[in-house]
Amino acid sequence: FIYDLNKNNYLSIFRFFFLSPKNKNIEYSSGEVIMVDLIAKLIKFKDADISKSNIVFFLDEVELFLHPQWQKEYLSYFLNILNFIFPTKKITIVITTHSPFILSDIPKENVIFLKNGEQVEALNKVQTFGANIHTLLSDSFFIRDGLMGEFAKDKINEIIKFHELIKPDNADIKTLKSEYEDKQKRFWQTQSIIGEDYLKQVVKNHLVEIEKILLGKDEAKQNEIARLRAEADKLASSI
Repeated sequence: FIYDLNKNNYLSIFRFFFLSPKNKNIEYSSGEVIMVDLIAKLIKFKDADISKSNIVFFLDEVELFLHPQWQKEYLSYFLNILNFIFPTKKITIVITTHSPFILSDIPKENVIFLKNGEQVEALNKVQTFGANIHTLLSDSFFIRDGLMGEFAKDKINEIIKFHELIKPDNADIKTLKSEYEDKQKRFWQTQSIIGEDYLKQVVKNHLVEIEKILLGKDEAKQNEIARLRAEADKLASSI
């Protein structure tokens, strides 16, 4: 809608959001406030009648308080506004960001990676423009040790490590069996809520092997049959 609005329309939007008595009791999201405030500041800057033909904008951590969808659209939105309000100016934009959503709109030639205030040369080969968000997130510059939350990873690793405990020939099966019986319900509950299908199956395989060793193959088989029946009943009730 940017190209259909004139300066007065922008000011009307600003007044509607912040000055109209009718809107005093309306709670706007932080993202809405930031975006409207951005328009207002640019118009105010325009009104200052800057004579210089070259303008530099510094935007520090622009993604703060913005929903991921707004982060994804921010740069396009901002550039449209600039082109509308400053059609004759030569503009340079300097952005600092931690958001891969913002970064995916910027060519790598225009990106400087910083860590502790120092440029990270090893990351200069990272392709940013049009890059998949998950690809950027998985880069060690953004997130170390994968994309899974630490709490979930700890819960899954607890199951895997317990399986490792019962593998040695000299493992204290009696003690471990008692410990497993205390943790059995929690372990299987963790497995049931894993969102990634492959990982969910891997964790299930660990649990099945644990039960075969600690409970015996027959009991492990009966437990699996009971779980499958419970899943079938749940599926039937949802149809």
